[in-house]
Amino acid sequence: MSSYKDTEDYIWYLNGAGGTRKRHLGMPPFERNEDGEIELAPGEVYCRFSNEDGDLCYKTDAFSSESNLKTYIKKHKINGNPARIKGKRQGANNIDDMNVACKFYAKLREIVEKGDEEESAEPMPTPSKRPAPAEAAPRQDRRPSLPL
Repeated sequence: MSSYKDTEDYIWYLNGAGGTRKRHLGMPPFERNEDGEIELAPGEVYCRFSNEDGDLCYKTDAFSSESNLKTYIKKHKINGNPARIKGKRQGANNIDDMNVACKFYAKLREIVEKGDEEESAEPMPTPSKRPAPAEAAPRQDRRPSLPL
């Protein structure tokens, strides 16, 4: 039996944005159940925790395992308390778990790629303390001119 880990969508997810092992732009935040617990799909390695301002966690690098991601997520706070993660049953994933995971990664990819298509063609300027080259004063020669 093949696993969700063998699917094109999971491999795309795992490799990250442009193969960099960094979280893809446009990923949605983790979902929470009615108890406020974060629900993880099998094999997740990127933090998608949404801060109070609505932005995703600053950490974009992939964790080495789902277990390490869980440990990290618990460092986030929800109403002043450590974030909780919905528990999973022990043991290997069954066929239903595999199907749900396959659908999850396919949907995640669809969301991210649809967001990429909707991005404006205008690049967003990167914040910088330096003025843009067109605004910068012309460069002056630092050496005094000497008569020859």
